[in-house]
Amino acid sequence: MFDMEKELPELNKRVLELIDKYSRGNVADFVGRVKLASHQKLNRCFNIDSRNGKYPEPSKDILQQIIVEFPEVSSDWLLTGEGEMLKGTEVKTDETLEANEICLYDVSAAAGYGSFDEIISREKVVDKFVIPSFKDTSWMIFVKGSSMYPKYSSGDIIACRVLYESQFIQWGKVYVIATKEQGMLVKRLEKSENEGYITAVSDNQTYKPFDIPKDEILGIALVIGVVRME
Repeated sequence: MFDMEKELPELNKRVLELIDKYSRGNVADFVGRVKLASHQKLNRCFNIDSRNGKYPEPSKDILQQIIVEFPEVSSDWLLTGEGEMLKGTEVKTDETLEANEICLYDVSAAAGYGSFDEIISREKVVDKFVIPSFKDTSWMIFVKGSSMYPKYSSGDIIACRVLYESQFIQWGKVYVIATKEQGMLVKRLEKSENEGYITAVSDNQTYKPFDIPKDEILGIALVIGVVRME
């Protein structure tokens, strides 16, 4: 949807999170949900203005309409970034986390469609962990399948940190990628030779590398650790 080499303004990022949450990244669908008159008016917020090389921020009427149509969304969060996205919530789970606790969700990294918020919100918390060395972990999930063997085996639990700045991707590192069509994938990411794509590489060499269109990607999380049973 947007140029992954450029930095979106914080306000645009928050609107993009809402588009991911309510419309699976589809701007046209979101425009219909919030009853905006112009698709282009919102869509341009995620396209570089060729005149100044910047992303235009959403107008006041767009923000006001979002607040009207989604009363559960915190206006403070939308306008300033303070607090949580949804009113009356502190975390995405049913219970308040104790300090340093990390939630493990019963979701396979090889299944589930939509953005991270959509996928994680559908799942139950299986357990909670306190692992001091896993700093800034967003959540933990199970791995299923053998595409990343021997790095990760089916049944391993991986700790993930969601990235909100796509330009911070470190080529060669392992990430969980939320995609529109293939669900959640665990792959090494490499720079593609094809413009507008990222190459996904499996450690298991029986799986061939393949390119993912950037506009198919709804979220990227860095794998920062693993919990494994011997």
